[in-house]
Amino acid sequence: DFFVDYFLDFKPKFLSFHIERATHPLRLIEHIRKAGVSPAVVLNPHTSLSTLEYILSEIDMVLLMSVNPGFGGQSFIRGSLAKIATLRAMIDESGAKCLIEVDGGVSGQNIAELDIAGVDIAVAGSFVFGSNDYAAAIKALKV
Repeated sequence: DFFVDYFLDFKPKFLSFHIERATHPLRLIEHIRKAGVSPAVVLNPHTSLSTLEYILSEIDMVLLMSVNPGFGGQSFIRGSLAKIATLRAMIDESGAKCLIEVDGGVSGQNIAELDIAGVDIAVAGSFVFGSNDYAAAIKALKV
């Protein structure tokens, strides 16, 4: 909650916060939206999707971490695919207008599965920047 106002001054498209750290998520979502920024929520791999039950219609994006936060280059947690598919169903059934972003272990080897599960945005930092050929890595991410 503490850092939100620092980032709002930059007027980003989205501002995301970890639901596990938010004292009052709805207040924070409203504060972000009043500043003209799209609110987004981040869930760690162990966090249940049930934390989104009462706020899904209030946010514009959910970032599902598919590794434990801390450092780049970690392996994708395979259980994230089922979580993504479940979240996609929750969004579709509720009529919410919410994107799904995934971050952690994204690569050319799993991008098609992520697409099928329902991901809208994939973060592939280590896959691209750890490659000797950025263009080939980016091409491998196209579905």
